Amino acid sequence: MTDTGRAMRLLHEAFRKEAAGQVHQALEHALSALEGFSEAKDRTGAAAAHHLAGVLHARLDHLDEARDHLEMAVPLRLSTGDTEGLAALHQQRFELALGVGDKALAQQAATELVDLMRDTQDQAGESRALHQLAQLCMNRGESEQAAALITRGLELAESGQARAAFMALQAQLDPSDGLAQAENALNVARSAGSKAAVVGALRTLADIEAGAGRLEDAHGHLEEALDALELLRDEPQKAQVLQQLAALEVSRGDKVGALDRMRYAARILGELADLSGQLEALHAAGELAMELGRVPQALTLAAQQVELCGRLGDPAMLGAARFVQGQRLVVAADLEAAARAFSASAEQQARAGLTEAEGIALGMQGQVLAALGHLEGAKEVLARGAQLLESSGSASLADLRALQAEVEGLK
Repeated sequence: MTDTGRAMRLLHEAFRKEAAGQVHQALEHALSALEGFSEAKDRTGAAAAHHLAGVLHARLDHLDEARDHLEMAVPLRLSTGDTEGLAALHQQRFELALGVGDKALAQQAATELVDLMRDTQDQAGESRALHQLAQLCMNRGESEQAAALITRGLELAESGQARAAFMALQAQLDPSDGLAQAENALNVARSAGSKAAVVGALRTLADIEAGAGRLEDAHGHLEEALDALELLRDEPQKAQVLQQLAALEVSRGDKVGALDRMRYAARILGELADLSGQLEALHAAGELAMELGRVPQALTLAAQQVELCGRLGDPAMLGAARFVQGQRLVVAADLEAAARAFSASAEQQARAGLTEAEGIALGMQGQVLAALGHLEGAKEVLARGAQLLESSGSASLADLRALQAEVEGLK
């Protein structure tokens, strides 16, 4: 007979190691516990182990594995009647689905959470679930469905905080009267004394003001939101507001300020282990640095992108980061390093099976080699690039052929 006690001890140890930040070790224990629970046909233990394994895989950015474990936990949670565990599981599924861009799965998980909260007569829980489902429907352009969810949410709202949150969503749906509705939502949030609700209303109001060209008003409201988030210690939302401010400051012509905001957001996202979010912020910061002529700073940011993509283990992303690094090295006139970066980019794109991207990287490498006077090497690399672009039917082939002809004419 399988020792379920041992599996339970492994699971407790996995939770302990997770709390200590030892994610890899926690995952090993969770998977060992899962094996024991599965052999013993212990559905409660297996559900908990699958759930924890999914969370840990997500923290390690193993998103496919995370999704598989969370989905396998659903029927187990259902069969054991663990509504609290099932609610937490649906929330994890929703957040993970958003992270991987699977909006259909996100909507399914959010809908199932709404239904569960309604069935258990948890009005506060149903209200929270309705709010996130309404946001998702709005992002998908499903305005009528979002409006119905918001109406239901307002009916359930038992606090000024909840009411203000739904009013802020309603303001985004009604462009004709959105500004007034957003201001009303902010007033309700202030009256409720909820900093979290005030932040949500401020962000909505700032978005509407920015769209109306009221950039100074929007900037002031986002600064107020940022101050409130400092007090709330809400680091994920703080990173989002910093990115909002960066976009707004670009519109105001303050690219230096935007660069500082984006670098700060990247640092926070790194501390949160949101690697994909950190990567996007680093790239945006690097592009701003290039626009400002701060090439050394842009190169530092590119190197951080390369290091981060290496940790993610995605050859396509690493190839793209190496390509960006090569472009910036060309501007810095470090052509030897640029040639190496483009070569590394082509190698990674080949690993990813991205023929066109590999061919374009080889084209850039050949161009740099020609500029360095390495004509034979340039010709060889350009020939390989042309072959790849031709096989992929790329529109870039004509430009590479022209470059080949130019190099052939050099002596």
